[in-house]
Amino acid sequence: MIQSFIAFFAGFLTFFSPCFLPLVPAYLIYITGLSFEEIKRVRLLTAIHSLLFILGFTLVFVALGVTASLLGQFFYDFGGILKVIGAGLIILLGLYLLGVIKLPFLDIERKITISKKPAGILGTFFVGMVFALGWSPCVGPILGGILILASQSQTAGQGGWLLLFYSLGLGLPLFLVSLVFNSSLMLIKKVEKHLSLIHKLCGLFLIVVGLLLLTNQFQSIASWLVDKTGYGGR
Repeated sequence: MIQSFIAFFAGFLTFFSPCFLPLVPAYLIYITGLSFEEIKRVRLLTAIHSLLFILGFTLVFVALGVTASLLGQFFYDFGGILKVIGAGLIILLGLYLLGVIKLPFLDIERKITISKKPAGILGTFFVGMVFALGWSPCVGPILGGILILASQSQTAGQGGWLLLFYSLGLGLPLFLVSLVFNSSLMLIKKVEKHLSLIHKLCGLFLIVVGLLLLTNQFQSIASWLVDKTGYGGR
């Protein structure tokens, strides 16, 4: 349960990261094929395209989560060592986002691009899948941290589950923006003033996740939550 919440919050932070939030209006215009003025009026079409875009990247992210979990199970005999290495990598990514250390290979944007969006709603689904294969300096570390967490899952299903929650955290605010585009533009402009702070918050978040993994505190927190709420969750 606690890991699912962490994955969801990681996706939420990804949405508000400097690499994603400022581009949200452009993403919506691109996937719908509508002009800036049209997208303010045609809400249903915008919402449908937004959902298909979200489904596209969710499919790829869940597949990545399952793969990470299967790899972790394959190296089960080295679980203790891999957990320490994984926690160390998550902390390292957090320090990178905080600006404490430099990782030049993460500063190079790597992504698959398509010059022209395929026609129709299925084209939007495809664009969502392509988006999930992208890599950018501030989105990549957060996603990488959750994938490392997924690699520690006991089953492939749990790894996929974590990435499903990550996708929900990223997709839910995107879908809400598509529903209330006009109001969202004003909110985005206000939030953009604090992107540097959000970037650092992402770094602190990863460091906390890494420390929880390193010190085996996930189970302790989960047990405490079950004791307080009576809900075992997943």
